[in-house]
Amino acid sequence: MYDEVPARPLAAGCPLVAHKPRPDDPAGVWHSFADHSVAVGELAASFATTFGGDTLCRFLGLVHDAGKVTADVQAAFRRCFQTDARRLGVPHKVEGAALAYLLEEAGKPAAARIACLAAYGHHNQIPAWDPPRDWPASIVLETMRKDPGRLDDLIGLIDTELGLSLRDIAAAVELPSQVRSDRPVDMEMFARMCHSALCDADYLDTARHFSGAAEPRQHVQRGLIQLRDTFVESYEARYSVAPATPINTLRADLYETSRRIGRESPQRAGIYRLPAQTGSGKTMAAAAFALEHAVTTAKRRVIVAVPYTSITTQNAAAYRAVFAALGDDVVLEHHSNLIDTATTDGADQTADEDSIADSAWRKLSAENWDAEFIVTTTVQMFDSLFDNRPSRTRKLHRLADSVIVLDEVQALPLELVPAILAALRELVENYGATVLLASATQPTFWSLPVWDGLQLVDLADVNSVPEITRRVSYTIRPPQSWHEIAIDIAGQDQALAIVNTTRDAQELHRQLEQLTDHPVLHLSTRMCGQHRLDVLEQVRRVMAGEQPLLLVSTQIIEAGVDLDFPVVFRALAPAESLIQSAGRCNREGSLGVAGGRTRIVRPEGAGLPGGSYYTATELTRVLIEEFSDGDDVEGAIAFGPKFLNEYYLSLYNTLLDQGDSSDSRMVATARSEHDFPRTAGSFKMVDSDTVSVVVDGYGDPQELHRVLDAADQDSGVLRFPRNRRLLNRFTVQVRPHALQGRVIERTSGVLQWAGDYHPVRGISFEDSIEASIW
Repeated sequence: MYDEVPARPLAAGCPLVAHKPRPDDPAGVWHSFADHSVAVGELAASFATTFGGDTLCRFLGLVHDAGKVTADVQAAFRRCFQTDARRLGVPHKVEGAALAYLLEEAGKPAAARIACLAAYGHHNQIPAWDPPRDWPASIVLETMRKDPGRLDDLIGLIDTELGLSLRDIAAAVELPSQVRSDRPVDMEMFARMCHSALCDADYLDTARHFSGAAEPRQHVQRGLIQLRDTFVESYEARYSVAPATPINTLRADLYETSRRIGRESPQRAGIYRLPAQTGSGKTMAAAAFALEHAVTTAKRRVIVAVPYTSITTQNAAAYRAVFAALGDDVVLEHHSNLIDTATTDGADQTADEDSIADSAWRKLSAENWDAEFIVTTTVQMFDSLFDNRPSRTRKLHRLADSVIVLDEVQALPLELVPAILAALRELVENYGATVLLASATQPTFWSLPVWDGLQLVDLADVNSVPEITRRVSYTIRPPQSWHEIAIDIAGQDQALAIVNTTRDAQELHRQLEQLTDHPVLHLSTRMCGQHRLDVLEQVRRVMAGEQPLLLVSTQIIEAGVDLDFPVVFRALAPAESLIQSAGRCNREGSLGVAGGRTRIVRPEGAGLPGGSYYTATELTRVLIEEFSDGDDVEGAIAFGPKFLNEYYLSLYNTLLDQGDSSDSRMVATARSEHDFPRTAGSFKMVDSDTVSVVVDGYGDPQELHRVLDAADQDSGVLRFPRNRRLLNRFTVQVRPHALQGRVIERTSGVLQWAGDYHPVRGISFEDSIEASIW
């Protein structure tokens, strides 16, 4: 790593290039430095206009590849072309970062720091500004201050090549009013946004060159007015013929109310809340509000973020159905997948930023959310906000001036809630975003200091529980053995049992298979995505035929999955999980008010994840005892907003009052110090690291093997969406310690599961410690 800004000899006597010719170009056309720099500057500026970063991002686009005009980089390009090498072997990012000094020279120190960080991190990751160890980004500007003229020859060459004056461009840079040196967190978010715009523009223009296209690839814009009109027409055609039951009337009312408030939009950018009870049509009501609000306030897109991949797939399918007249590509579905893990992440984490632009990770071109309606996971959403790698941050600028629907918002990790809320507030107040919080169990976020004074608009009364939604009666059981609980479940014709760990789910499933002739199915993340989808389809089909069926699941089923059982058994869990689980009971209200039965069981020897999950479960147990009378806890959970308010307040007081050691406090400190790697390391949506493996032990593996074999010959086949989607359907997330002796690493880098795969329960292995709640 450099200890100072290099003043390397400049290229002379040859055309300056930014990328070598694409391999299949018979004309051998190089990508010129001037064309690339100007194109990236203009495209980045267009991305940043919505948040006031256009002038800075234009400057960044012009200087980000400044190191490429040096003699050694130009020589490396031609050497790579002659030898067909994949890496340049020489760096080029420091010169671009050093040219940020032109902004300091123009009296814009905040812009200089932001530009230095964004340019330096445009290939691998945004660095820390001034870390105690390693090479600090601050030394770039410090070196330039000591010798302001050291890069004058470089500036002159670029000015000549581009036909402009970098100093004039720097002098024209303006920042939004909130981006000031005395507001470090606002500066930090703005740096992320500018880094995102720069990286996305750089990727797109580079991909344009290597694809031979005249313009960068961009999504076909149909316009949110057309999306809104198609949604309304399709929704009303589908549901106008629904029977006039009380629950359907409730859904229609919620839909119309959400549309009306969206049209009125009392806040152009703000926080809205949809406290819809389970089964009341929340998914479609949220989209109706989002589309109406987007049209009224001229937003750019709608982003729906949900906590679980299973809900992402389900919601995306539901939305594609209502947008069917516009084509399948209207809805972009994006969640964590095999390809991201196997390629892009690894490339970003390397210190070698001089990988040439046609390498595998650029071919894959990680999703940049260039769409008008996106369904994703909260993990993807908040990784974009707190990570520092281009593959994650690239999509961040798309959040500005968007409608963000956070579905099942109660599932956000408690330790990170203050950090998440702080970022959401910034998006609302400084980037024109609107956030809709959708949940049947609305958290009391306004009790936390980070949202103090923030106004909200409710789409429904958060303290009202409509009579028709009171579909369930609750009973709590004394501690029992798994065998006693299994006997009770086996005595039902149709029942759902939800437990807290994958190990408990497999154990209960084994016992039930021995106790009943009824079909017994299983659902957890030890099964690949296609397996889980098939199980859900089988459950719906059998239930519709009123045939016997027992289903054992982890909590992946407890939110957003539209199943309807007469009886639900739920292992004691946090209050919001108990209520969400009960949402799978008497969902359509066919058994009448309180006709569904939800039994809270306390299995002896059951697994319980640690950390906040354990704390929340214990707090729930204590509150149930305080609010209930004997075994009857109906009033405590089914009908009591007061219960939930006290639960959340107690939970926040218990978990979030940990001083400087709390996760959110560490994130906040790192952000204020502009330590981007430490911020990324401190913000972990998922407690444990997992590795994606492909399983071929489920279904017909012929097509899967075809893609895997082809990828071994040419990893480029993985860039095709249809192949990525196929592999993702047969992917399971596994902890690293469980991989030993159970995986095969293929030539393509894809990990293939070589262990057991049970036809009902999925991947089989014994963890030394079970901490997964999925």
